[in-house]
Amino acid sequence: MSNRAGDDDHRHLDGSETETEEVEVLRVNALKPLRHLTGHSETINRIAWSPDNKTLATPSNDQTIRLWDMTAKDEPIIISGPTERVTSSAWSPDGSMLAAGSGDSRVWLWHIPTGQVRNYRAHTRTVFSVAWSPDGKLLASGSGDASIAICYAASQRLVKPLLGHSGAVHRVLWSPNGKELASCSDDQTIRIWDTATWRVKRILEGHTGPVYDLAWTPDGKLLASASEDLTIRLWGRMVGVLEGHTGIVNSLSFSFDGKFLASKSMDGSVRLWRCDTWETVEIVEEPASRSWTAGLAFHPKRPVLATLGEADMVVRVWRFHSNVLGIAEPVMPTVRYTAAKVVLVGDSGVGKTGLADALLKQPVTGTISTHGRHVRRLDVQEHLVGSGVNEIQEIYLWDMAGQPSYRLVHQLHLSQVVVALVVFDVKSDTDPFSGVKYWVRALRHAQQLKGALLPLKLFLVAARIDRGGVGVSTQRIEGIRQSLKFDRYFATSAVENIGIPELEGAIQNAIDWDALPKVSSTWLFQTIKNFLSRIRESHTGLLYTVDDLYDTFIHQPDAPEQTGDLRTQFETCIALVESQALIRRFSFGNLVLLQPEILDTYASAMIAAAKDEPEGAGSIAEEDVKHGRFRIPETERIADEAEEQLLLIATVEDLIQHEIALRDEDANGVPILVFPSQSASLPPEAPHPDSRTVIFTFEGPMLNVYAMLAVRLWNSGLFTSKDVYENATFFTDAVGGTSKVYLEQKEEGKAEIQVFFDEAVSEKTRKQTEEYIHAHLLRRAIP
Repeated sequence: MSNRAGDDDHRHLDGSETETEEVEVLRVNALKPLRHLTGHSETINRIAWSPDNKTLATPSNDQTIRLWDMTAKDEPIIISGPTERVTSSAWSPDGSMLAAGSGDSRVWLWHIPTGQVRNYRAHTRTVFSVAWSPDGKLLASGSGDASIAICYAASQRLVKPLLGHSGAVHRVLWSPNGKELASCSDDQTIRIWDTATWRVKRILEGHTGPVYDLAWTPDGKLLASASEDLTIRLWGRMVGVLEGHTGIVNSLSFSFDGKFLASKSMDGSVRLWRCDTWETVEIVEEPASRSWTAGLAFHPKRPVLATLGEADMVVRVWRFHSNVLGIAEPVMPTVRYTAAKVVLVGDSGVGKTGLADALLKQPVTGTISTHGRHVRRLDVQEHLVGSGVNEIQEIYLWDMAGQPSYRLVHQLHLSQVVVALVVFDVKSDTDPFSGVKYWVRALRHAQQLKGALLPLKLFLVAARIDRGGVGVSTQRIEGIRQSLKFDRYFATSAVENIGIPELEGAIQNAIDWDALPKVSSTWLFQTIKNFLSRIRESHTGLLYTVDDLYDTFIHQPDAPEQTGDLRTQFETCIALVESQALIRRFSFGNLVLLQPEILDTYASAMIAAAKDEPEGAGSIAEEDVKHGRFRIPETERIADEAEEQLLLIATVEDLIQHEIALRDEDANGVPILVFPSQSASLPPEAPHPDSRTVIFTFEGPMLNVYAMLAVRLWNSGLFTSKDVYENATFFTDAVGGTSKVYLEQKEEGKAEIQVFFDEAVSEKTRKQTEEYIHAHLLRRAIP
């Protein structure tokens, strides 16, 4: 163990500087090293400052925690007990207790004055995070078993298990006022729990990878999250995204005054962000390990930051010059941009394609129905906002196919919509608004699931009025507009440009740019993104290797200088653009698909083929999928067979990942894809209604919710076999017990999941099945 710091550094832990030192800092660097702490034999994880500001706790994979007295240069106190790695540490508000999570699935507690140690088990897997309530009475812990445990700190008695995440919980964190608990998970979500009722208040979605860390601002008004998707997201009154790291972001910390945010990444850097402009004002090179539990921590009262370095084996303590960083220019040119998502939906044949062409200022094409989805940039402008900041504002139009076979897939793309154009059938003599009702429900459901973070404007649109006018009375249209709460109604003709200028203006005026997520990025990142957008919109090719794209980029006339990390930054931008669903990087072949919308066409064709399977099994042979032996609209099919095979592989990956389909074998051992929502095989007679063990009522897209539930239950490992029927799946466990899950529609947009357990099903399996269903409905439906 060594402390490589001079006495002068030791004396100024409080952050004070002499005039000479201030000049030096201004001239050289705003960060100055204070301490260099070594001694751990394995990587260090989530570190924590004590409430009295004097001690730093460093938990490690070496099964110990070291307590470093930052007011002296003594050897650290080493505390032990866990039999596996120590992943996290947290001090009680009064500083008398230290809690830690461990790989032995336990929470450990040390009484620091006496050295007394206790532990308790509230989980079945590694405990990744522990957190004290502000009053010190409760301890929250998050685990690899996807659960959160709330326990009394004094007795270690369980108060409440919090279920809902579908992946490992990496971080739990109380808000400063104690009224909320935030948690983040491998399932790519953040949950905000009401600590008075222990119910979920909000589910925050937006990350496209596991979320590893959280940090509240001192006033509790803003929550920051760090993710494997290389970004930091900001949640609160203003939602934002911070880009710049080129590796997984695994740790965050706000300074005591809320003026700075520190972020640590596997790219080997720690970034300091100004919280007024969200610009990077300092980068500290800290070689990192591959651990996503690695930490960093601002001092609770002083301008001091503790980071991990040398592959997370040592701790460095820095004093930073707050006044300098507070007015510092960004370390690299910063760009701010935001994007608005406008969707065009309605049943097939109502005139959406022509309307999209007119809005995009393109020649109005024929009347062939759109298949899949088509995403195109509707507008891009640059505005001066705030304190002289240039903001790029883009509008993307998502034109969705109207055929019913696409609904399972399109439901996945209705999040983050700010304006929806719902087109109805002006010529229908029966029910011109049947599709309208479905789309309004689907859009509002997607908005409700996201916690209504973005305001949604709904426009009811009549298209093709040049073909004989609108065959529906004005009174009926107004009645639908009011009952479904549309904001406005427009009658349009793409051919004669009737109503198009008014609709364009309404779209522009409906977008609340201040409410949209702001992305703070680097000039280089924006340059690369613009290049990818140009290649995408040029339609010069469908599939490119990353090498080909990079080679094209660096040989542009205005290409940036080739630095050592340019390729890394280029690949980072591919991931960032992919997170906006504008391109898709395959998991194989180092390939990038520039028109990922085409995967929807193939996915929907597979779903339709499964539904039409002669035996009603709702399945399709994987060999048929591999060779494209199912009906695909010829106008949408890729002519190049080699490229098509690659698209088919990627489509199957999507269907499995989104839990719409599962892999299985038929009675002859032939590999098949099963779509639980598409089976037409009638189940055996249902058990008597009085024998139902549990009923779950929910609202939402019933087939999506049910299909994902059936796939999730099968993938849970609880069962050894299954039988899929129309709106029912029977699961059999290892001891022969059968759990029967039925979907029953009650009314439009409302349904029940009814579960029947026979006598052979164990109490443990019953409980786990019910928990899976409950957690799934919390995530995918509105209970």
